[in-house]
Amino acid sequence: MALFVLCSAGCSRFTPMGSSISSNAGGGSGISKLLDGFPGITSALGTASGVRVSWERVLLDGAPDPTVRYRVYLEPGFTDPFDTKPALELDAFATTATLDGIAPGAPYSCGVRAVDAQGLEDGNRAFTLAIPGAVRYVRAGSGAGGDGLSPNSAFSQIADGIASAAASGGGSVWVAEGNYPAALTLQGNVAVYGGFEPTFDPALRDPGKLTTVIDGSAVSGALVRAASGASIVQLDGVTVDGVEQASFGVDLSGTDACLANLTIRRCVAQGVRVNALGSVGADRIIVHRCSVREHFGEGLQLTGPVDALLTESEFARNFNEGLEAIDLSAPAGASARITARRCVFRRNANEGADLKLAPIDLATPGSSVGARLEVLLDRCLFVDNRLGGLKLDIDFTDADGIEAVALLDRCEARGNALEGIRLDLDARAATTVRDLRSAANLGAGLLLTGAASGTVAQICGLLAFSNGGAGVEIREGAVAASFVQCTLVNNLGGAAFGEASGGTIANSLLEGNVTSMPLVATMNLIDPAAVLTRIPILPARASVVIGGSVSFGGAHPYGLGDVVEISDDGIARSVIAVDATSITVDPPAAEFPLTLAAIVHRAPDEIVVEDATPLPRAGAVDAGIVGTTDGSGGPADLGSTGGGSSSLRFERPAIRQLLPVPPATAGAITATFSTELDAASVTASSVLLLDAAGVSLAADRAVAGAALIVTPSAPFAGPTALVISSVLRTSSGDAAAGPWVFVFIP
Repeated sequence: MALFVLCSAGCSRFTPMGSSISSNAGGGSGISKLLDGFPGITSALGTASGVRVSWERVLLDGAPDPTVRYRVYLEPGFTDPFDTKPALELDAFATTATLDGIAPGAPYSCGVRAVDAQGLEDGNRAFTLAIPGAVRYVRAGSGAGGDGLSPNSAFSQIADGIASAAASGGGSVWVAEGNYPAALTLQGNVAVYGGFEPTFDPALRDPGKLTTVIDGSAVSGALVRAASGASIVQLDGVTVDGVEQASFGVDLSGTDACLANLTIRRCVAQGVRVNALGSVGADRIIVHRCSVREHFGEGLQLTGPVDALLTESEFARNFNEGLEAIDLSAPAGASARITARRCVFRRNANEGADLKLAPIDLATPGSSVGARLEVLLDRCLFVDNRLGGLKLDIDFTDADGIEAVALLDRCEARGNALEGIRLDLDARAATTVRDLRSAANLGAGLLLTGAASGTVAQICGLLAFSNGGAGVEIREGAVAASFVQCTLVNNLGGAAFGEASGGTIANSLLEGNVTSMPLVATMNLIDPAAVLTRIPILPARASVVIGGSVSFGGAHPYGLGDVVEISDDGIARSVIAVDATSITVDPPAAEFPLTLAAIVHRAPDEIVVEDATPLPRAGAVDAGIVGTTDGSGGPADLGSTGGGSSSLRFERPAIRQLLPVPPATAGAITATFSTELDAASVTASSVLLLDAAGVSLAADRAVAGAALIVTPSAPFAGPTALVISSVLRTSSGDAAAGPWVFVFIP
């Protein structure tokens, strides 16, 4: 095909989703770690003669990084464009490229990658579609009789533009800002693009400011659907508003679809419902840079054999799950998959995401022979959901040739009301979790259930801290799992494995967990005296109000000037007012959690960034890279219990605690340090006495030289923890090497 290129640096730019998660490195001949956060393409617009592609610049100190260039990928059809050579490469100041001379009436897949000074690309795999061809114009309030062929003769209704573009063999419909109160039926090979100003200048297109609203106030069923038999449909840059009247925002069945730069909100059932038919292969769907929120059902519901790519999107404040997959399945010899990259699942009333891989139809097991099911979650955030952050249920029955693969890569779960991540592995499947961070959840950081019969689940690089349950828990079955290079710190429990489980932990750190770890197969567990920095102590549970009030419903350990976080949100909040059962924090919460929050206590002089690397004075070094080997031929040790020649051995800190056996009742507990303590640093905030539920117990605190003396006001009624935080200081002003947790069982 003939291809001509126009480039521009002054286009309008779309604001990316509010996610701090950077993209996965993958694909290309070389991967740039420096550009790992580049999100890729923002939009692709079909024009009369080609495709206009947009992206965000990589900035260095607020200005375009002059060492970065951009490669634009373009491939006919609905396919991954990064498997081909780039169509062009542009300089650091470009934000758009217009590719002309492209055959009209059929979709093209478009993507953008950043390239560093060494010629290495970033690894993003986000792509979207564009359908070039005859353009039809639509503007609310236009006069009757328009033919839609020019801005001056625009249609007044989107449906007229779709019908005209379809009759011409496919193309695009450009829609100006305004309100369009009617349901739409999308046609094959026709793309609808909103966000234009009245003159339809593509350089001024901005769906975030120039809002095109498909209004469902008079619609009882689906607000947007695809025509029967449509092959590929596209909707880009509009707001689909159910106004609590329409049942579904977008309802798709038996078609491939691209949904990009959409806000889909306030529907009675689902925001997006995909009921895949897939008698031959999976129905393909892209959800790119969309906000799917405030629906009475699920945000996005997938049923049947689908191939779903979700990128840079948010699923928030839905009354059921943010994302639900009901029985992900694939026909014989085909694949089905769910891929979510850099997506946020926030404040949903059930799980953030609930993904179920289907059981095989035992009546016709041959219908699934040779099928492959895949779930890939990359740099996704699950936060403040009323149940768990993520539930992955692999529930198929073994059959000839069926295969299932699940990978969680660099995801984060925090502040969820149950566990952060739950894997229910009732099947033969290859499950891998890499570099998961799970913090301040009210349940376990990572929960494994079920009775897996195949490959051992591999969990590597888990960081679980300040959870109200165990850092990691295996229960309700015989799950086999291997934990390597994991850090479980300051949780209510460390690692809780059921008697029937096959769990093992190796080259990992367990420290400061209130309850002890049961006897499991272990190797090279780290000396518990290893010192960490910026890992908060056990959280307190509280109700949060937007005005800054935090209510504990009872005694709490906080005082004026203390620094706290709400559900590990990364915002340092100062305590500016205190009473017996509540505190007031500044800055206040922008939105209060759906359930009790985890209030995480910080040292006043610490920045609010967790760091699981032991302090230099602990004699430790970085953990190395997973997959390398140490001198013994095993995986690189995170540390050692001592002995041997490993350079990764942890040593006890110079300032250390000595603790005698405490009395079984309400006598004084004395912790003796190797140097004198600063009495002023010993407060109800730095030295806590907690019951097994994390509730603060009344106690007197005193200092006598190097001795810390804590006297409970009442006898122990059950397991009780003495928590000494890193706020504690020596008489010379040095920070004592905490935090420490000591557990007493009467």
